[in-house]
Order: sequence, then C-alpha cells, then structure tokens
Amino acid sequence: QIAAPSRIGLSEYTKVLDETLQAVQAVNRKFSANNWQPILFKNDFFPLTKIIPLYKIADVCLVTSLQDGMNLVSKEFAAANDGNGMLVLSNTAGSAEELSQAIMASPFLPENIAEGIRQALEMPQTEKKRRMQELKKNVFANDVFNWSDSFVKTLMQHARQKKT
Repeated sequence: QIAAPSRIGLSEYTKVLDETLQAVQAVNRKFSANNWQPILFKNDFFPLTKIIPLYKIADVCLVTSLQDGMNLVSKEFAAANDGNGMLVLSNTAGSAEELSQAIMASPFLPENIAEGIRQALEMPQTEKKRRMQELKKNVFANDVFNWSDSFVKTLMQHARQKKT
C-alpha cells in the first residue's frame, strides 16, 4: 500500500493514519510467515519512475477518493498496467465516469470496497484484459491535450452564446 502523505498536520488525518498503521500491524502480526508479510505499507512520496513499475505488476489498484478532480492515479494505473491487474475505483472520483470499465465501489461503504477488491482478485484473466484494454483506450483518447481542447471549445461556445 502506497499512501502518499496528505494534509499533513491536520489532526483528523493524523488520527486516521495512526488507526491505519495499527490495523496494518495487527494484520501483519496475524498472517505473516517467514520473511513474508501480507501488507507492505509505505506512507511516503514516490517518484513516478518508482510507481510505474508497481502499476505494471499490481493485481489491484484501489482508489477510494471521496471527491477529487481528474484523479490521475486511476489513469496512471490504467495506462501503465500490463493487463493483469484491475482498477477498483470510488464511484465519487472525478475519473469514475470516464473509466467505467473499472470496478466501482462506494468509499462510504467499507463492505462495498471489500467486495470490489474480491471481484478484482477473482475476476477471470480474460475479463481483466478486456476491461484494461478499454480503460487504456479511454485514457489515451482523453489525454490532457484533448481535455484542454474540449475545455477551451466549451468556453468559446459559452462566450458566443453570451454575445447572442
């Protein structure tokens, strides 16, 4: 789990981080074997050069945003994954409409997130590959250049409508 630090210094976020670390430690104590542990939790910033190889091999990318803009993590994962992984995406994320081939989950319902992870892990490989190809197609078709062109065209349309 890569959890890039966010809103550092806010007491509520510090509390959630502490609770998360305690939960990770409890799971690792219970299920670790030999030199293996089920959860590797990294609360640090990672450069894209280190994240892309992880995106390529990840079984699941879980994005549980309550509200955001474009959500680049979901798009980066879709662009980089080799087709063997699956995206579980908050239905309130900015990218949810565009990345409809992801498994959608409500970030307000922990059981819904757990079900999304289960679906992603148990999904047949052919279905994962098909969905990831669609996700990639959407990401590459709607890159930042297309987005900015669309944004400017919409602004221009509204400006012309105001003049009439």
